[in-house]
Amino acid sequence: MNPIAPIPTRYYGLDALRASMLLFGVVFHLAMPYTGVILPGYYVTDQRSLPLQVILILHYFRMPVFFLLSGFFSALLWERGGAREFLRVRSKRVGLVWLVSLDVLSPVMVVVSTYNHFASQGGNALMPAWRAIASLRIDPAWLQEAPLHLWFLEYLMLFCMTAALILSLAQGFLPLLDRWTENAMSSRFRIVALAIPTTVTVWHMPLAMVPYPASLVPWLGVSLLYGWFYTVGWLMYRRRDLLSLLARRAQIEKAAAPILLVIFLLLIERRSHVGFAIGAPVLDIAIAFSTALFIWGTVIALIATVHHLKPSKWLPYFADSSYWIYLTHYPLAIFLPAALFTSDKSSTLHGFYLRSPARDI
Repeated sequence: MNPIAPIPTRYYGLDALRASMLLFGVVFHLAMPYTGVILPGYYVTDQRSLPLQVILILHYFRMPVFFLLSGFFSALLWERGGAREFLRVRSKRVGLVWLVSLDVLSPVMVVVSTYNHFASQGGNALMPAWRAIASLRIDPAWLQEAPLHLWFLEYLMLFCMTAALILSLAQGFLPLLDRWTENAMSSRFRIVALAIPTTVTVWHMPLAMVPYPASLVPWLGVSLLYGWFYTVGWLMYRRRDLLSLLARRAQIEKAAAPILLVIFLLLIERRSHVGFAIGAPVLDIAIAFSTALFIWGTVIALIATVHHLKPSKWLPYFADSSYWIYLTHYPLAIFLPAALFTSDKSSTLHGFYLRSPARDI
């Protein structure tokens, strides 16, 4: 028997957490030009005012949290509306939005990326960029890869369709999975059990860092990694009666996450001293396992923190608006650093930016 808690009107805390992960993505894209990392389509500046490690830490846990919560809310939608309604809603809010957004934003990003290319060379970029665009003399190396920041929608749609297929064929395995979920969520060693599959999927990635999926064809490694988080989120919803127990026992994860972060950073520092051209399989596995432990410790600590968040009038607005903010922010976020640093120093915007205290943070 599987005791199931009643379906609440809305999981306000988890909804807000998912929205926060999307808005962290806006921060991530705004911050990348100031880390010294050169990426296609971005403005290249020699001002490295943000440590790369800060941005990478955000990168490590942001999308795992998002996909886990996506799996959780997908299971809720499945239970409320059944398979047909689930696929209809997901196709509309995920699949259709992905295709339309990609179609609308791609030409805009061509313009922005071309401008950023010339702005990175110094001087007035407007006229060279205009001539390149008008003559269609645009080097593909200047541009962002086709998925842009919308890649997550493609993978989310893939996971939804896979879940629908599996549930239609393998209902008999659900009680077994429910018992596994109960054991995992109740165990004090849950992050170890959850981290093992994660380790397997990331150990072959340099520094256990998930690469940007620069293709419209889904990458197997990325699919397996984020698919695991989506699956755990779905299973957590099926045993949502254990969420309160998970929140009460999360002191271990809350205490362990910072320690695991330090261990993970020390191992990465050690790997950089060894040299990436030199094979170090034991060290690479240690980095992958510590990364997985840190991610799962952070995931559970965040869920426990927001689990008892009380409803308020602004939370639904925050959760709903964050989705559309994330979908539309990208061209402006990529263009803004170039606009600020290449505009005339006498302009109001540039002058304000130079005088702002945030400039020195």
